[in-house]
Amino acid sequence: MRRFKKALSVSVAAAMAVSMMACGSTPSDTTTAAPQGGDKTTEAATTKSGGEAETTKSAASGDKIKMRVSWWGSQTRTDRTMEVLNAYGEKNNIEFDYQFYQWDDYWTTMSGFTTNNALPDIMQQDYAYIGPYVDKGLLVDMNQYKDVMELDKVDESILSSGNIYGKGLYGMSLGTNVLCVIYNKTVYEQAGVDMPTNDWTWDEWVSSVKTIYEKTGVHSDIPFISDPKWLIEYISRSFGETLYNEDGTGFGFTDKTIDAYKKCLADIKEMVDSGALVDPAVQVTWKANEDGDIVKGKSASAWTYSNFYVDYQGILEKNAPDNELDLVLMPKIDGATEKGNYLKPSQFFSITKDSKYPEEAAKVISYFVTDVDANKILLAERGVPVSQSVRDALKSSVDPKQAYTFDFISSVGEYCRAIDNPEPKVAAEVINAFKDGYHSVLYGETTPDEAWETFENDAALIFG
Repeated sequence: MRRFKKALSVSVAAAMAVSMMACGSTPSDTTTAAPQGGDKTTEAATTKSGGEAETTKSAASGDKIKMRVSWWGSQTRTDRTMEVLNAYGEKNNIEFDYQFYQWDDYWTTMSGFTTNNALPDIMQQDYAYIGPYVDKGLLVDMNQYKDVMELDKVDESILSSGNIYGKGLYGMSLGTNVLCVIYNKTVYEQAGVDMPTNDWTWDEWVSSVKTIYEKTGVHSDIPFISDPKWLIEYISRSFGETLYNEDGTGFGFTDKTIDAYKKCLADIKEMVDSGALVDPAVQVTWKANEDGDIVKGKSASAWTYSNFYVDYQGILEKNAPDNELDLVLMPKIDGATEKGNYLKPSQFFSITKDSKYPEEAAKVISYFVTDVDANKILLAERGVPVSQSVRDALKSSVDPKQAYTFDFISSVGEYCRAIDNPEPKVAAEVINAFKDGYHSVLYGETTPDEAWETFENDAALIFG
């Protein structure tokens, strides 16, 4: 397969227009939007204060330090974040200016701050957005403050996710999750199908879907209908390849990935036609977690992020209290030679170049990720804590369902390898073209071969 190349030069402001495709996400909660149905949503948040960074006295003067911290998210996130910052500020003579926004407003505001050299001391970052900030030199490498950050308490596989382009530690993950299959144990038992394990294969997933439908009439969700990029990314990683090449100017996979993807897509289409997978015209209408069949006891499995298990199980207990969900990693691709999974950061905290007190900012970030008392307030709202010691300490404080996700994340590290580089600036266009082809096959408008040829031609135009 030919590889597409183009020298790219896009401003940070333009990069902010890139859609968040994973974590396709609901940025207001823990990590990512459930990739089961339609469009992503955002919760409202309130901006408390804004404007340019204040001039403050030296940190060494003994006077109170003034620092700005910005994030997006729900009111729950805002309340807990402010409580933690207040507690830290009282102990360390720091006055925090809180700035919290809705998802879209957040990135628009941060873009304006970059123009005025007025970024906050600490800003919440996302994996899909952090690359342009690093490229423009807007963030600080936290490796220089590792002695005050207690980085040894953070799992190495998670810590590496903030090492952007291998240039430095520009983001500290605030939580983690992993792509997986959430399945209905009750339905599997009713169909007499063995419970899946983390070593199951694609063909075993296909067989289970077909058998369950034949014996119970219960269908399963189509994998990643809202963002099939996750499927081909997983396939490419399973062959030691990448979705994009190192410099983001083309694809990083070969015909091996393409052939495996076409085979998977043909299997999916066959099961859609038989009714074993849900009607795509129905699944694309699911906007909220409450809409999906998996939370109604009407679907045997759904491909999504592990953090959604808590919400899904909670909703299911109201709709179908006799049903129980469980988590398992995505099935292995036939012929896979590498680990396709990775632990994904939910969000980062980053220190910006405009901070007058980067070392103090580093200490604040360390407090968020390594301090047990702080995390007893945060209660894993941003995802599973990145420190094993924090996870262990919190298990008795959180909902049992959430504690179960802690155990799941702790158990899957051996099946994961380092996350790939952040997506290039043209990713949104590429992903939309790929999604069009995926849907055209699901709706019977074209074949996997025809869809891939169209996508390849579209991608050539996008990359140039």
